[in-house]
Amino acid sequence: MSSSALASEEPAEPPLFTRDFALAVVAQLAFGFAFASFFLLPKYVVTTLYGTPSQVGYVGGTAVVAAVLVSPWCGKLLDSGPRRPLLFAGALLTSLGALAFVGVTQIGWYLYAVRALQGAAYTLYFVAAATYVADLSPASRLGQALGWFGCAGLAMNAVATLIAERIAQSIGWHGVFYTAAAAGAVCAVVTLFLREPPAKPKLAARALMPSGNLPTSRAVVMLATVAAGAAFGAMFTFTQPLALSLGDTNMGPLFAGYTVMALGVRVFFGSAADRFGRARVSGWALAFYSLVVAVTAGLSQGWLGVVGLGFGLAHGALYPSLNALALEGVEREQRGMVGAYFNAAFNAGTFLVTFCFGQIAQAYGYRVVFLLVACFSVSGSFLLWGQSRKSWLTRPS
Repeated sequence: MSSSALASEEPAEPPLFTRDFALAVVAQLAFGFAFASFFLLPKYVVTTLYGTPSQVGYVGGTAVVAAVLVSPWCGKLLDSGPRRPLLFAGALLTSLGALAFVGVTQIGWYLYAVRALQGAAYTLYFVAAATYVADLSPASRLGQALGWFGCAGLAMNAVATLIAERIAQSIGWHGVFYTAAAAGAVCAVVTLFLREPPAKPKLAARALMPSGNLPTSRAVVMLATVAAGAAFGAMFTFTQPLALSLGDTNMGPLFAGYTVMALGVRVFFGSAADRFGRARVSGWALAFYSLVVAVTAGLSQGWLGVVGLGFGLAHGALYPSLNALALEGVEREQRGMVGAYFNAAFNAGTFLVTFCFGQIAQAYGYRVVFLLVACFSVSGSFLLWGQSRKSWLTRPS
């Protein structure tokens, strides 16, 4: 039988932009608003609860610990059943977690319990959402699909933090928490209208992926993801208290710069990883990420916006390409577990920094933390470059 006849028997790739993809983006917008409202949590802990650098790390790390612990259970549920119930549960718990923050009056067991609830809710929603989008998207456009879907959450990083900071200044932090709870509830309602995608026919892994994106070593990807999570944790947890100590009071420029650049990368270069190789693009993006973390050690007053631009460029290029690298060639029945381990690896890197490096920040200052994390995160680049070289050498002619 000729190759053309074989090709004609293969089902045509479904379109990327469908009704359910659009609804998933709407849900992500609402969830992103609820989630990103708490990006200002370090500022809240320092200015309202009068927390120390180590307590800033503990508060951030508690959610990450819960996220890591829930990930395997979440993966098993996704691989054995539909995606929509976990999307709904994660969104609903996100709303309840935001509402529970109204009762926080000091740094203690209640605050840590609420943060644990938020970490578990984030994992339930985010892993289920990424897996759902992977089910919807054509295999050759997986990186682009995850990037476009992530744009909805990224947009809220600037919008939610800008609105939340204004609300906190005008009517107080309780207004922030109520608004975030409402956004989480909207997300939960939208997930009820999502439809489970039909099962796709099983094709050979090589046939499912574009040239240059061959199956990779999951262990290598997960180790690199830990390094990426460490860079993310340092930037989102310790940049704010460092800027506050320098005299900056408005965190908006950090998130605005981050969002604008990350959105630009994903909109205009969203298909780069699919075309040039996900391991290669991820390696260079993580190397630049490490450079941004190192440069942040020299932050001066008034430069938050510039740091945000670099941060957004690095994260906007890295996360969707690394996520697609982890999921490439994975059958539907295994995507939940692989996605859960990817999420756990990223959160493990974030936990390493937020929970453990808070003591270093308290003893030696925030700048030392950024330099140490930069040295650690760049190690992931060499792992990805090594994987990229193997993929290139074994690339089919």
